[in-house]
Amino acid sequence: MSQLASLLSTANQALSDKDYKRAHKSCIQVLQTYGPNAEAYFLLGVLTAEHDNHAKAVELFDRALVLHDAEARLHAHRARALLAINQRDASRLAAVRAAQLGPKDALTRDTIGVVFTRLGDHDAAVALFEDAVTSNPDHAEYQYNLASSRQFAGNFDGAKQAYRRAIALDPGLYKAWSALISLEKQTVENEQIDTL
Repeated sequence: MSQLASLLSTANQALSDKDYKRAHKSCIQVLQTYGPNAEAYFLLGVLTAEHDNHAKAVELFDRALVLHDAEARLHAHRARALLAINQRDASRLAAVRAAQLGPKDALTRDTIGVVFTRLGDHDAAVALFEDAVTSNPDHAEYQYNLASSRQFAGNFDGAKQAYRRAIALDPGLYKAWSALISLEKQTVENEQIDTL
């Protein structure tokens, strides 16, 4: 593995581990040693967004996109950051672009779906969440996001099914319990007071 690949791998792993100082250091080392690098800018953008500096994150994602425009996850995370700074139209355009590029991984599909959900486009979100769940069926949050969008789109039976799956994967996912209980008529035989 080259030094560049090693540094980027270290930055990715550090970001996953929420070791932000190490991730930042590795990305800066890439930029100082090798010059502009789309992956380093992307990772710095994710790190910056996680620290709620979304305007700076957009700037970093834009730098990454100048170097590599054809990657769905760059547009997806840019869309999320744009939405956080209330640039809804630009966020929608970025989310549409991300979806058009055919995201390959469940996280990117979920990220785009979340953006569409927050923009009120639940039909577009459902399709992305279904793809995310197909790719990674054992992720409780993906199941929850699918359920929530199905509920808003009016597919209550599908929503119940996905909420139940989310709860089976993570019995402590209180928001799924709350949403499921609100969708089911509470009777003497089927009451969830103890669960609540």
